[in-house]
Amino acid sequence: MARARNSGGSGSVWGMVILGILFFVCLVLSITFYVQLQGAVEAAEDADSELNRFADRGLRNDPVVLDLLDARDPVVGQLIDRNTRLRGLIGDSVALDDLADEEAMEPLFEDGVRASVADAVSEHGSLLAAVAALRGEVESREQRIARLDQERQAALDRADEIEQRLDEVRAEYTAVQEQLQARLEEVTAQFTGYQQQSSGAEAELRELVATARQEQEARVRELDDEITRLELERDGLRREIRELARREDRVDSPDVVRPGGRIVSVVDADRRAQVDIGRQDRLVLGMTFEVFDRDELVRHEGGSRLRGKATIEIIDLRDASAMARIVRRSPGVELRPGDQIVNLVYDPEATYRFFVDGEFDLDRDGRSTEAERQRVQQMIRDWGGEVASELRYDVDFLVLGSAPDRPADLPPGAPDRETIQRHTEALRLYERYQELEEEARAFGVPVLNQNRFLALVGYYQR
Repeated sequence: MARARNSGGSGSVWGMVILGILFFVCLVLSITFYVQLQGAVEAAEDADSELNRFADRGLRNDPVVLDLLDARDPVVGQLIDRNTRLRGLIGDSVALDDLADEEAMEPLFEDGVRASVADAVSEHGSLLAAVAALRGEVESREQRIARLDQERQAALDRADEIEQRLDEVRAEYTAVQEQLQARLEEVTAQFTGYQQQSSGAEAELRELVATARQEQEARVRELDDEITRLELERDGLRREIRELARREDRVDSPDVVRPGGRIVSVVDADRRAQVDIGRQDRLVLGMTFEVFDRDELVRHEGGSRLRGKATIEIIDLRDASAMARIVRRSPGVELRPGDQIVNLVYDPEATYRFFVDGEFDLDRDGRSTEAERQRVQQMIRDWGGEVASELRYDVDFLVLGSAPDRPADLPPGAPDRETIQRHTEALRLYERYQELEEEARAFGVPVLNQNRFLALVGYYQR
């Protein structure tokens, strides 16, 4: 029984020993595992720290990094490869064939970006050159924008000045318009007053004209009776003259024209003729004469133009003779010594008085000038005539220019001042012309228009 207790105690000891050994082994294993675990943790921390040098935890979860991890090649190798390609693109040059390799370029750029990069590299050789070119273009455009801003500001300032000047002009225009409007109202009021006065004067003038017309008509009837009587007397005288002419008794009558001279000789193949009158007979250069036969009785009736068998013009003067050129000759006739030369106005012993009025157009240019009227007066003086200052009974001829037309009545309303002045002047010229014709008839003075005057005095436009 004692042995049995000893045997049981021994087993407990061994159990304790085994447990101690197991505890020690476990302790050693625990320490070893802890040491290894601590080394693994440190190694993991070092690896994680080393990994963080390449990418933190957030970047490692980025889809781009995950795509790199899915590839069979190492991530760093892929990045180095991409970096090399990017350096090639950004650096001095890159092969365009590489840019065309879509599989190689796909990790670097999207499709649209790859095309833009290819264009930039194709144009400038590299992205850096393209960036430099773009930077230069940006600076150039910024300078241009600055210049345009300055020009725009200058234009705005100029526009402000123009607007200010426009306001000043508008104000000035408004002031002038108001002045003109006031002046227009004043002139309109004056014109209305003038119209009223003119209406009264016109009525008075019409009454005077009617009275004068009645007196003139009575005078005309008396003159008509006198003319009839004189015509009967003239017809009787003409019959006597014809009878005397048959008896070769040459006497003058009112319609018989005495010759101014005679032809002495015809020279130079009938193109020139010498006449027996000259400077001492008050002959002037340019005067023309009609040529009639030696014994022809030259008559002139009324205001018709006198026309002979030829016309000569004085071209060279001497004291007692002159040379003339033949400007016209009827077919089949000859000029002979002794032929008469006649000009109705020319008379070496008489001085004719002319009164000149109206507008003349000697050069036929459609315009009448004061110089041309003075030229007519000078022609009269050159030919030995006198120019009267007014139309009187002792005037021999009234020379009138072109007959003016009666101006139409002014339109209704208030015409401008210039129109009124032109109408008044035209009406004055028309009435002046009519008055002169009536006065000439009253005085018995022959009236010559421009053409008849030039024909009678022998003027030819050459």
